Amino acid sequence: MTAEPLVPSRAVGDEVSGLIRRREYAEAEAVLVHRLTAHPGPVATACRGLSAAGVEIVDWEGVAAALGRASGLGQEVTAVGLDLSNFSDTDGSTWWDRDPVVEVDLYDDTAFPFSTASRRQVQQAASSHPAPWTDHRLPGHHRTIGVQGLRSLNGALLRSEAGRPWDFGGESRSFDDEVGMLLGGWFLVLRFHQAVARAWPEVGPALGVPVLVGQHGTGPWQVSVFQPDELHATVSSRKGWPWSRTRTSD
Repeated sequence: MTAEPLVPSRAVGDEVSGLIRRREYAEAEAVLVHRLTAHPGPVATACRGLSAAGVEIVDWEGVAAALGRASGLGQEVTAVGLDLSNFSDTDGSTWWDRDPVVEVDLYDDTAFPFSTASRRQVQQAASSHPAPWTDHRLPGHHRTIGVQGLRSLNGALLRSEAGRPWDFGGESRSFDDEVGMLLGGWFLVLRFHQAVARAWPEVGPALGVPVLVGQHGTGPWQVSVFQPDELHATVSSRKGWPWSRTRTSD
């Protein structure tokens, strides 16, 4: 038995995914908030308390350092992966009280022709899991950088996590909890992508290669592609160069 007849989760996910890819963030948020209102619980509460301005990628200098190291080794990097992840040791007071991290990986054209592909072609290739470049990163450059502001929602999702993350199946869980977890996962993804978009006018030209914004076991599968010459990403109202921003506690 599945929950498909009760909740149009796939349809909502497809709609939100498309809106995020097109950078229609306000529209994506409106869809999620409308759905979450009907399914109260700790995840819905955490979503309502998380503003887009409250989430920020920090330690951007780690990305620049990885690119500089690859260049020094004579390796041509044609794309950077930024994946939201809970595979870290940043535990809080309890196992679920943690900030996610952002995994940084570098890619060349071995598995996919990033250097000649258009944004649309890269986006189409990432429409389903696995993408052609999954598990084909350049060895020796994997690292993590920080993201601030997601701890409360991330913790609510981890605490509510069922045996099969991002799917139905927890027999002891309420229907509202199940739906809230699915929608909350999309809300986590939305806020992460918004944080990248806000920094992109400053960061993109400096990096000089496409960035693949995705996830590693945190939230539903979603990849957005940011090209270094894009001019339409959300402009940040924060002052100062992003490389100099360091991580602080929530």
